[in-house]
Amino acid sequence: FPRAMGLGELFGRVDAISGEWADGAFTAMWRRANSEGKRHTWLVLDGPVEPEWVEDLNSVMDDNMLLTLPSSERLPMLRPNVTLALESADLAHAAPA
Repeated sequence: FPRAMGLGELFGRVDAISGEWADGAFTAMWRRANSEGKRHTWLVLDGPVEPEWVEDLNSVMDDNMLLTLPSSERLPMLRPNVTLALESADLAHAAPA
């Protein structure tokens, strides 16, 4: 689903008028999955892996396991209770990193 949304809809954005942060769809699911305690949750992103949105997941997929938002907030991934999976037919548009 990442391709169906803009970055603001996916990760969140700051409202230009109020200055308040609003979570995007992925960030809202991330918060919920990581607050569920001992329940195991899989977050699956299905579709082409594109640099526009996958770059924002770099800090999740490295040893830090933190989702860093455009608001500078950093949300940890509570392993082993949460697993992030990317499902794609190919990696044609993905960067080697």
